[in-house]
Amino acid sequence: MNGRNKHIWIFNAGSSYAGNPKWLMEYIVRHRTDISPVWMCYEENTMRYVRKLGYRAELYDSRAGREIMAQAGVYVVEMCKEVFQPELEGITVLNLWHGVGCKSIERKVNNGFLEERIAKKYIQNNNMLRNNQLFLVTSELMEKHFKEQCGIDDDKVVCGGYPKCIVADDVTSYDHDIFRQKGLSDDFRLAVYAPTYRDSNGENFIKTAIPDMEKLVQALEKSRILLILKMHPLVERDSHYLLMKQKYAQSPYLYFWENENDIYEIFNQIDIAIVDYSSIFYDLLAMRRKNIYTLFL
Repeated sequence: MNGRNKHIWIFNAGSSYAGNPKWLMEYIVRHRTDISPVWMCYEENTMRYVRKLGYRAELYDSRAGREIMAQAGVYVVEMCKEVFQPELEGITVLNLWHGVGCKSIERKVNNGFLEERIAKKYIQNNNMLRNNQLFLVTSELMEKHFKEQCGIDDDKVVCGGYPKCIVADDVTSYDHDIFRQKGLSDDFRLAVYAPTYRDSNGENFIKTAIPDMEKLVQALEKSRILLILKMHPLVERDSHYLLMKQKYAQSPYLYFWENENDIYEIFNQIDIAIVDYSSIFYDLLAMRRKNIYTLFL
């Protein structure tokens, strides 16, 4: 590892403590005492959050962060990163990208606002992405998908399940009692609507997806259902969604999910999944969740 310490692993999943890197880190904390895990953060609030859980966390642009990046042997991520700090030169990148192979990604994207950013990162980071990156695949189909769309060579493939689907440890990083928070009894059912991001979404996607909130709230009350609205990080900034979130924040039948909380921690509570294209559906199957009613939009 070019002098790097293989017993130090650093992790990141964007601005939240979530995703496959989070679940792999939780597993390592509990079962691999020979590895020292460190969560890397872009923002101080994320660092404080992870430290409050009892884990080491550092800022990328801090002295401690730069020092640990220069020492670490493995960098665990869940996307093909756009930025690699100079201190990461020579590190092994373990990419736990969570995907289900239903749409074009990375090198196969030829339209939309992400096209220029994707092209730029593959020009600037080609050596790191091509030579230093190991890529998790969960099936032969996903192996084919990622090889074609991310330029992965045969010797860079790691076969296995997603940590968020196979780590069985009881992880509680926030209050899981959703019904109590909303003042509802335990006989309510829990539904989740988790629409994905699409290049063509544009502004006000949610206005099209949910044209009449009042009717929705009435139906939820009548059916005794609490609906979690979990937006993709690229959708949660939708202007109509933000207005809706403000207006209905106090509704006992709507729960606007904050993405810093990992919804996979409460998967065992979900009764209904409302799916357009969503990896959550595939993960419910992978986790062998029974008695889930799934609505396809």
